[in-house]
Amino acid sequence: MRDILGKTLKGLLGEADKLTDQQSEAIGRRFVKYERLMHRLVEEHIHKYGGDYDALFSRASDTLIVAHLRHNPGRSVWKRYIYHQIRWGLLDLHLEAVRRKLQVYTNADEILAFMSSPTRYHGNEEQEIINDIYRHLTPDARLYLMHTQRDVESKSRREMNSKFRVEMRGKGWSGNRANAAIVELGDILKWLIHEVEE
Repeated sequence: MRDILGKTLKGLLGEADKLTDQQSEAIGRRFVKYERLMHRLVEEHIHKYGGDYDALFSRASDTLIVAHLRHNPGRSVWKRYIYHQIRWGLLDLHLEAVRRKLQVYTNADEILAFMSSPTRYHGNEEQEIINDIYRHLTPDARLYLMHTQRDVESKSRREMNSKFRVEMRGKGWSGNRANAAIVELGDILKWLIHEVEE
């Protein structure tokens, strides 16, 4: 299996496919073209969160390779896609450390409660993560987050989601739009949930 910057494709994607020479050349060209962007995003990340430069740049490089192989031009423009993929890849690396601090939380309900608790209960690092996640949510997902934080009566996420859909449909939203907001926040919360490895 062809090595890519010290990694195998199987290690990056969990797949056994080999890269063709054409794919390798295309990845090499993109790496050269976007190397400055990767350095800039790593520097911005370190300024905000700290971290080891080499480890972060390695994550950015791996992210670019995986993004090249998974990018669907029909769904998104490459420049915007790779920018966000690298930023989220670096943030995910940082969240791995935060997950260890938040390992007492084992489900999305507990994370929602943590995110909506008063700031005096959060350390600086945890509050920065919460703020960064909030800034990167779409407006619809922000509305859903605020809705769940106001809802103190629901006994489960399912009940919260149902109330949100009803409220938003009353404001003219489609069911798909409400579901998309719910799924977006849920995906981000999963990053914060500590998964115990057996």
